[in-house]
Amino acid sequence: MQAIICYEVSVHCSFVSFKESILNYGHAIQIAPDEVFEWVHRLAYIHFLYSQILYDEQDYNGALANVNEALRYQPEKFSYQCRKLAYLYSLKQHKTCLELVENLLETHEEAELYVLRARLNKLFGTSRSLLRCSQGTGNRSRQPASRRHCKGAEQNQPKIANRWL
Repeated sequence: MQAIICYEVSVHCSFVSFKESILNYGHAIQIAPDEVFEWVHRLAYIHFLYSQILYDEQDYNGALANVNEALRYQPEKFSYQCRKLAYLYSLKQHKTCLELVENLLETHEEAELYVLRARLNKLFGTSRSLLRCSQGTGNRSRQPASRRHCKGAEQNQPKIANRWL
């Protein structure tokens, strides 16, 4: 039975029938719980691919819903989180987007995240993240790495933000 479902999923993926693939992977998870780890990763990837197609078709809400499903199965996947940023930005959910950027900067010091944070702060007309990190009173070594660079940054914020925009 598992071989039949694997074949069905492969056929649907080949013909880009994502909805059918998602249903079949869900069914595979139900009947083969001992292999759930493998099925869940594949199901997350199908949701991720489908979200990109929906995004290209300018169905931003559908894209966001599918990338959220992918993240439900693989919440640690950085590439899925980055795609979610693009979808939130396209939906003009800038506050939520900025919150996600701040969370990602806690664990990933990527230049693109800093640039996006600067652009979002420019949209808000403020340097929220720079001011927040300068207000910390704790030991510098206990601050997350993304916050350590902020010492004195509030005075230089316009220069820093505009350099990347």
